Amino acid sequence: MICKNCETENSEGAVYCKNCGTRLDGKHICPSCGNENDSDAKICVSCGKPMEQQSGAKTEKTPVEWKKWVELAGGICAMVGVFVVLLCTFLLGIRVSISGGMVAQEQNIWHYFGDAWKQLEELGDPDVTLKAALYTEAILGLLISIATIVTTLVFSILAAVRFGMKTAKKSEKDYLKCALGAVLSFICGTALLVAMNAMESEGASLVPNAAGVAGIVCGVIFISACLGSRIAVKGKDLLTKNSVMQLAFTAGALVLLSIAVAFATKPACIMDGANGSGNVSLLAWATSLGMFSGMEDYTMPFAFSMLAMFIQIGAVIAGIYAIGSRMMNLVSDRPNSGFKSNDFFTVLSALFLIFAIVAMKTSENKLDDMVSFGYANVIVELVFAVLAYTLAIVYKVLTKEKKQPKVKESN
Repeated sequence: MICKNCETENSEGAVYCKNCGTRLDGKHICPSCGNENDSDAKICVSCGKPMEQQSGAKTEKTPVEWKKWVELAGGICAMVGVFVVLLCTFLLGIRVSISGGMVAQEQNIWHYFGDAWKQLEELGDPDVTLKAALYTEAILGLLISIATIVTTLVFSILAAVRFGMKTAKKSEKDYLKCALGAVLSFICGTALLVAMNAMESEGASLVPNAAGVAGIVCGVIFISACLGSRIAVKGKDLLTKNSVMQLAFTAGALVLLSIAVAFATKPACIMDGANGSGNVSLLAWATSLGMFSGMEDYTMPFAFSMLAMFIQIGAVIAGIYAIGSRMMNLVSDRPNSGFKSNDFFTVLSALFLIFAIVAMKTSENKLDDMVSFGYANVIVELVFAVLAYTLAIVYKVLTKEKKQPKVKESN
């Protein structure tokens, strides 16, 4: 609820403004006897005592005026970030970058709406395993592209509408969650496209295109500015031990989760063979197995590679969701440990490592020219996911101890 006196936002169900003390329902209640009086009353008509608490409320308007402008500036930053991300969504793509700044190949998000299917038609009638890999890539790319466009567009529209309604004081619904949803939807779509097609070799790597990089950088910067404005508005409320601990643990969790998600998008198959070394995604590896399936049975390694890839996609989505949950915790009046959002990500990261190892081991037994496989990227992802999970557990234990004296439920 927004206070009409000082325009401070209060929690739902609040009776008095937490900043200036004005009653939020507009009633002029005597602080001594509790009877209602006229809005211009200086003396209570029931008990004859001064209406000091109500008349003194107006004096706080000037000192909090800056908060309104800081929050408005933060809202404008969020809207700019949403606009940039929405624009970049329709230009999003991936490219193979060669050392020296050269671009060998670029493929935008619209590739999966047309060209990918045309290429499949031109293949004729490939082996069943290869066909399954190629169609899986085309279908996944299409689904990721559609989901990225739709979710980013919907969240962007909701954020803009809520920001406009709140600025006009016609609604109390917050726009920050929707703005954050738009930015994270874009980041998630970009991460999934990179993870699905990931490859690294000497002098070359697959990365987001210019629109992808610009969307991520601008989105994070402007949303961070909005979050910073919310934190600044809290002012002295941040000087408590609980608030400092909340900010510290949340910032630490964000760093750990961001590193984990970054490694989740890297090539899972790190190969070192007689003919050289290179890193590719599990989907690319499954496609390679499909090419050899006519000579030998590659059903098991192919199946495990595809299963590991789907788990990897789930881990990336869960990691992005956990990051969003932690970012909202920075400005929440009811902070949480992030335990629930972290546990799913950690479990998927562990499953990803297990099935990646199984997929590579079953493949290794069939390919004589491959010396070994590595799992460094997957292991690093799991390690940082576990660290973030551990941090969430520690925070949950500490905050539980702090909340024990507050037994409001017994009232």
